[in-house]
Amino acid sequence: MSNLLLVCVSFFKGVLVLSSSFGSKIILVVDDEPAIVQTLVLVLNHSNQNFFAIGSTDIAEALSIVHGIQPDLVLLDVMMPGAIRLEHAIEMRDRCGCAVLLMSGNTGTQAVIDESATAGNNPFEIVAKPIHPTQLISKIQDMLQSAQVAPRWKNPLTFHVQ
Repeated sequence: MSNLLLVCVSFFKGVLVLSSSFGSKIILVVDDEPAIVQTLVLVLNHSNQNFFAIGSTDIAEALSIVHGIQPDLVLLDVMMPGAIRLEHAIEMRDRCGCAVLLMSGNTGTQAVIDESATAGNNPFEIVAKPIHPTQLISKIQDMLQSAQVAPRWKNPLTFHVQ
């Protein structure tokens, strides 16, 4: 019996990205502060939790990534330039099937979340910035284990290795 290794090859910001199929959870980190994105991507990729983290500082680019690779979880800053309330978070979660964990260092965030819930949207999980890496990793693991999001597209093809 042969072992089969599936490798995803794609271009992200002009860089060739390789990820294996051995259970890596893809996490997209989205924040308008490049230092926060770079730090969180580094922390997640070196966490020994089998995460494959990538980052974006632009909400439009983040949506393109979500539509393209459908990460398992999006770690999304609530107050992003170009974002209208939580519409992007709702699209990522409800239409693309990604778990979304919001993060914010802004005290006005609760009003935005309450407004979304009043409009009939399912509530979001949120963490405060700054957050200790072990607490963030624990929260991400909890969300990935209990993700109740839109069903993902299933490949109808099956492959048998002989």
